[in-house]
Amino acid sequence: MPGDFPLQEAGLMKPLSGAEADTAVQHKFREADSFRDFYRAHHEHIRRVLFRLGVGRELSDLDDVVQDTFVSAWAKAHTFHNRSQPQTWLMRIAINKARDALRKKRRSPLLQELDDQLPAPLPQVSEELEKRDLVEKALHALCMDHRVVVVLCLIEEYSLEEVSKILNIPLGTVKSRLSRARQAVVGELRKLGVEQ
Repeated sequence: MPGDFPLQEAGLMKPLSGAEADTAVQHKFREADSFRDFYRAHHEHIRRVLFRLGVGRELSDLDDVVQDTFVSAWAKAHTFHNRSQPQTWLMRIAINKARDALRKKRRSPLLQELDDQLPAPLPQVSEELEKRDLVEKALHALCMDHRVVVVLCLIEEYSLEEVSKILNIPLGTVKSRLSRARQAVVGELRKLGVEQ
């Protein structure tokens, strides 16, 4: 990774072998200051992605899942092997944490009952907010695999290749999931009365 080994980049140190590079990166992650910088650089992005995946809508505290993501990254620094960017590795952890959180949420009927008791929004909601709400409903109607691809590709603007690496799936699978997800969103929007 550029900037991680400045002496090597300046030609003052021999390139590290795969195992040496892995150990150096893992050691760098385990340094508190370095990990703090990593957290500061990525926590808002991870939070935004988790929210868009539905964690914020379905859990009382999105920050718990964000924190859990970074705690896992810290604990699993030894699993990062410098084959991808650290952000890719972190996003994979965050998506797995989102899946776990949403799975737990589905098992809790009490939380669903509380959600149902919340007051309806004010009737003067602007048309733009109403459209956004309908799109979010359609997005959350997707299965998690499709929702993840839509959020990463269309909202967060990752390339198809980056999403393939993050999810550790073939590029063709990313493309087919995205295509199916688009069709499903259009279908959901029609059910909600939105004409295109």
